[in-house]
Order: sequence, then structure tokens, then C-alpha cells
Amino acid sequence: MKALFKQILLVVFVASWCVAGYAADTPAAKVVVVVNGKTQQFVTSPRLVDVLAPVAFDQPWYWPASKLFRANTSEPELKKQQTLLLLQQLIEKASSSNQVSLQVLASEIAAWQVAQRVSIKIDYERARVQLAFNPRFEAGHYQLLLQPRPNDVLFFGALSRSTNLDHRSATPLQYYLNDLPFSKNADRQNLYIIQPHGQVVRVTWQQLREQHIEVIPGAMVFVPFRTSWFSGDFARLNQQILALAVNRVI
Repeated sequence: MKALFKQILLVVFVASWCVAGYAADTPAAKVVVVVNGKTQQFVTSPRLVDVLAPVAFDQPWYWPASKLFRANTSEPELKKQQTLLLLQQLIEKASSSNQVSLQVLASEIAAWQVAQRVSIKIDYERARVQLAFNPRFEAGHYQLLLQPRPNDVLFFGALSRSTNLDHRSATPLQYYLNDLPFSKNADRQNLYIIQPHGQVVRVTWQQLREQHIEVIPGAMVFVPFRTSWFSGDFARLNQQILALAVNRVI
């Protein structure tokens, strides 16, 4: 019986040693990238082309609408809660005509998923041939969203509700505005285009009248609230919403 017990202990010891040895020989992933729900792991820092290569031809991806986020940071969620708190404070002070649009926006933002945006242009063919478009990933966890060509443009902000409008090829931005449900406190003199890769472009009403400015499929357009000389609350709200929208996972 003692001999059998010793044999069992020996087997357990050897098995434990083998597992420990295997774990020690297997390096932990340095970079983890979830691409449209599928996980890729790298023990060394990959370049963008290494991440895109396994999925580059799965579908006819529309590269300009691709988005990359860091998934292991808490700051964007903290900023979201700060924005919701400011919205609640403004709702309590707002007139009844402005309360509705602020409440709708607060409900929409509460449902946003946010993460830290990595503002790079993603294009597999360019990454293959141009080093400037093929950056190396730093250690961490990432989420990469790829999609075929989108069919719409999202407008949000000082509206009675966020609105998706069909993308119109070769159509200036100003022609979309007639279809938007502006709230009474919307600032129509300034718009902010958020490109899919995270770049923000401010467009004034004068620029809209004098220039042919288009939006690409998958872009977002933020309609800011009018600001006041007597209070910086709405100016601060505009800044916070714009920064948060850049980090929106959508």
C-alpha cells in the first residue's frame, strides 16, 4: 500500500513539474488584438500588417472606416461618467424646451461603449508597402473593428435624437442638414466631422457655403450646443462630448 502511495506521489510530482516547465517555456502574450471578435495573440510586438494579414481578404473591407482601440484602459469610461454628470447638472438647470434634447442625449451616451482610440489610418495595402502606414503595436490589449463600406453617416449632439442619414456620394455636407432634427439650442454655425480613424475636423457655416466639403461613409458629425458668454457649461459639454465620441466603439 505504501509503495502504491509513493508511486502516486511520484506521478503527481512529475506531472506538476511538466506543467510548470511547459508554462515557463511558453511566453505570455505581449500583444492581444481582438479583430471583429476573433483574438490574435503575439509574444513580440507586431506591426499593423501582421495583424491585418490573417483577415485582410475575408471580406471586401472598407479600410477608411476601420477603427483601433486600446481595450485595457479605464480613462474613457471615467470621462463618460463625468460627461453624464455634467449633462445631468445642465438638465436640472435647463428650460423645459432644452431639457428634452439633453435628456435624450444623456440616454444615448449612457449606452455608448467607449475605449481609448488609437488614431492611425488602417489600410492593408498601404501597410504592406509603406512603413509610415505600418506602425508597431505597443504591449497591451486592443480591439480592431473592420467592416465593408458603410452606407450611412451618423449625426448626433444638439438634436432631438441622433440620426443616421444615407451617405450620398459627391454630396456636400450642407445638403444633409435639411434632414436633421435640430434642437433649439443647436449651434448651426459650427460642425465637427469625426473621421473613422479618429481625426476631428471643425467646419464653419462659412466654409460650408464656400467650399465643397464631403463626409466619407462611416463618419460621425457632432452638432454642438450654443455657448453663452455668461457660462462655460455648454462649451465644456461640447468639448467633453466630442472627446468622448472619438473614443466611441461603433
